[in-house]
Amino acid sequence: MLMLNWPIIVASTIILYLLTILVLPFSPERASVFLFAIVALWSRLPGVGMPSPMYILYFMDLVDFFSLIIAINIGGIEGAIFTICLNLGSRVVGVFPSWLGVCKDAIAQGITCLIIPFVHALTGQDIFITMIWYSVIRILLFIPMRILPTETTLPQFIVMIFAGGTAQLVINAAYVKLFGSFFNSLLQKGVEFNWLLFLVVTAVILIFYISVFNKSKTIRTLPYLKMALRCIMRKLFLGRRHNPQIARKGKNSLEAAFNASSDDMEDMRRIKDTVK
Repeated sequence: MLMLNWPIIVASTIILYLLTILVLPFSPERASVFLFAIVALWSRLPGVGMPSPMYILYFMDLVDFFSLIIAINIGGIEGAIFTICLNLGSRVVGVFPSWLGVCKDAIAQGITCLIIPFVHALTGQDIFITMIWYSVIRILLFIPMRILPTETTLPQFIVMIFAGGTAQLVINAAYVKLFGSFFNSLLQKGVEFNWLLFLVVTAVILIFYISVFNKSKTIRTLPYLKMALRCIMRKLFLGRRHNPQIARKGKNSLEAAFNASSDDMEDMRRIKDTVK
């Protein structure tokens, strides 16, 4: 079972969907970014909602692809902002992996997005080669970040670099081979609004609404959304000051702050009891 903060997921999806519709008449390019964010967020949910060997589910998302497209067609800064928000935002609604690892990965992908437009130009605008370099740069950036607080021993770190890096490389390469024409067309035309993707997202949202909200007499959409927005504000601005584990460890304990997953579990149990 996925251990996810569904109120925040629902609220985030609704907000991104509304932003997509509101921005579309003025900037199809920006509307596409919000649409990409919905797909990227939902593709990351299995990875943050359940543990998996070598974080394989965490690597099987579409965050890399959309970050790459945005970085190349709109700008490296925009791509970096997109991937950092998706990495941190997806972890807010889940419990895996640790916050320390997620923050390091967000930094690595953000820097990669700043570099990748130049790499893409040097590779002759070949999306397959560019994605390979994206995966390689991302994993190599973890090496200098070893000087930051860490959760693993050096042998474990080396295994993770080789195993995780190889898995990420193979998965990204497979996605490019499977969906190469789709991503190549986006790169050739620039980031344009994709109505087919929009209709698919709309259908998924409607199916989710009918199956979860409309059939459940104990859940009311408006209170559910209000509670989700309160959870978002508390997660983003109040932090974890109420966590006694962090208080006992002291202000300078990064390990305690990043590894306090028990607090996330308690939050989700409390939300689950509220909406029953």
